[in-house]
Amino acid sequence: MKLNLSRISSAALVAVVLSLTLLALTPNAHAQYTEAVLYNFGATGDSIFPMSGMIFDGSGNLFGATELGGINDSGDAYELSPSSGSGWTENILYSFFGGTGVSEPSGNLIFDASGNLYGLSKAGGSNRTGTAFEISPTSSGSWKQTILHNFGGGTDGKTPEGTPIFDTKGNLYATAVVGGLGFGTVVELSPSASGHWTEKIIYNFTGGSDGSEPGSNLVFDAAGNLYGTAFGGDGTTTCTTGCGTVFRLTPMGPTWRFTRVFAFGGHDGTYPSALTIDGAGDLYGVAREGGFTKCSGGCGNVFKLTGPGTNGLWKETVLYNFTGESDGATPAGVVLDSAGNIFGAASVGGIDDEGTVFEISPASGGGWTFSVLYSFQGQTDGGIPAAGVILDSAGNMYGTTTYGGSLKGGVAFELSPESGGLK
Repeated sequence: MKLNLSRISSAALVAVVLSLTLLALTPNAHAQYTEAVLYNFGATGDSIFPMSGMIFDGSGNLFGATELGGINDSGDAYELSPSSGSGWTENILYSFFGGTGVSEPSGNLIFDASGNLYGLSKAGGSNRTGTAFEISPTSSGSWKQTILHNFGGGTDGKTPEGTPIFDTKGNLYATAVVGGLGFGTVVELSPSASGHWTEKIIYNFTGGSDGSEPGSNLVFDAAGNLYGTAFGGDGTTTCTTGCGTVFRLTPMGPTWRFTRVFAFGGHDGTYPSALTIDGAGDLYGVAREGGFTKCSGGCGNVFKLTGPGTNGLWKETVLYNFTGESDGATPAGVVLDSAGNIFGAASVGGIDDEGTVFEISPASGGGWTFSVLYSFQGQTDGGIPAAGVILDSAGNMYGTTTYGGSLKGGVAFELSPESGGLK
């Protein structure tokens, strides 16, 4: 089994989705959580096949974007709001129009303090090589799009993917998968009083021990250092061009210093992505492949990086290696609650090979305990979650699946602990 959703094209995804609808499916009898489908994607002119996750605003509404669908088939930015009676209502904030505009938004959207949304698109823009964009509410109740930066390829970088992040000064940081020296870049976008944004490349990957194709999210620690993941790195017997790296960028006045925090070896993971950080500065993430070899290339794992130690090195702990069976495979992302429990989604595997939602909890005697909370059936409940989940204050989880649902275009879902159940 091998499904690298972090690099799968939209066209290839459509082919996968259509072929999966032909699989025989069996009822899910082992869920510890109850699923509610909040919204079925796929109506005429609507978003389809959401590969990104969602975020909350302060009022409990959910926001996200899709790479495909919409009026121009270039994706939508959408809002899901709980109705006064029951169910949720979708509001299309903006239908991207492709061409020189935004096309194929990737990663999650983020808010600024004023309620504007920001994101990246891996296509579109004046050079057709991707954009950083803003979606802002207007006084009339509609939303307008502003392109903050048109990626130009070459030394600039192109095909930005993942989720951007703000620093405390309002600068925006993002990664571009290729460009720069040919192996990807990390960029800073800074606003001016006139509203113009200026790009600064803070790191060019070389394709050597530092890695290449940094297409996931970035996270800040309390000291203002940036952390991210990249493919490649030092070659091993498992990965001739490298199994992936985790890196740190430290601000040094006008420049940034690059440090490789950890290099993967295949047995401990391949294709790292989706970092998150806890209050102690420890990093958590997923390796999309590697670990056990039952799957082609490995089924992936969830890892923790602790450090640096007195020797300056970081220590990796593999919290769970997926087997590709009922537990899932190809993990998509993780989130931590206040008690240190880890929740996430696996894109494939599970009872019906349609993906799972899982929990990894610290055990009282040491170590970690893994539990499958829900196994997707690929029917009206959805299938193939390509992003992680988010939590509300009551412990409910929210996410998206790339296909399934009543309209076969994917779903937005909520998972709630069963009353008196296994949880």
